[in-house]
Amino acid sequence: MAKKKQPKNSGMRARLMKVFQNKRFLSMLALMGLLTGVFFWTRYFLLNDSFFTITDITINGQNDVSFTGGREKLNDMYLRRNVLSIDLDHATVMIAESFPQLKSVEIRRIMPNTLDVDVMVRRPVAIIGTGNKVMVDREAVVVTPARIPVDIVRITGINFFLNRPRPGEKIKARQVIQALSLLDLLDRKNITGRYDVLEIDVSDRNDLCLEVEGVRVKMGEGDFVRKISRLQEMLEDPGINMKGVEYIDLRFEEPVISPK
Repeated sequence: MAKKKQPKNSGMRARLMKVFQNKRFLSMLALMGLLTGVFFWTRYFLLNDSFFTITDITINGQNDVSFTGGREKLNDMYLRRNVLSIDLDHATVMIAESFPQLKSVEIRRIMPNTLDVDVMVRRPVAIIGTGNKVMVDREAVVVTPARIPVDIVRITGINFFLNRPRPGEKIKARQVIQALSLLDLLDRKNITGRYDVLEIDVSDRNDLCLEVEGVRVKMGEGDFVRKISRLQEMLEDPGINMKGVEYIDLRFEEPVISPK
């Protein structure tokens, strides 16, 4: 007499029944359920308890305004929200996009109810153009400071009439990059700190010109390190009276000084 075939899954069912009847397994299952419940309850409590509601936003560790419009915007974005609900990476990106005048942004929580924002503001080093002017920092990024620095250097010979760059946009014009490179050398030699540097003229892209102490200095288009060092020597030379000089030409191996 032929044996009756058992269903293929009957053995699986039997094994599963043994597992579910095992007290140790049931205890582990109950513990996992309890821990999951505790986790979600704790999460709900922390994210909804008023104890963690943001009541203060500090900028660079202080309560003063460190960048234009920053205080008001940050209050609108984060005040009265739960401090634990803030995605710090996302918030960093949002603030950086909202304030292009910031060079860097770092956010951290100060428990239980404070959001601290550390920022580095881009500092304008030059103003470009004569009519529709824009200010840029050392990296050629357009900035909009609350005040125009008194001693800011003018970059002339280039204007933005129909295509004015927006704040936060980086200017890639070759003349501007050259002018800022020249300005960086002047700063490193402390020429901008000791002498009156008014203007960098880029109207002729092959012949950049400076105005230092009221004297026009022809720089050409390269070898700025040597030329700036030579200019520094001349400025420090007590035998050269800059008030009697019309212009200085540094495009040649030997500088040319033209008297008034």
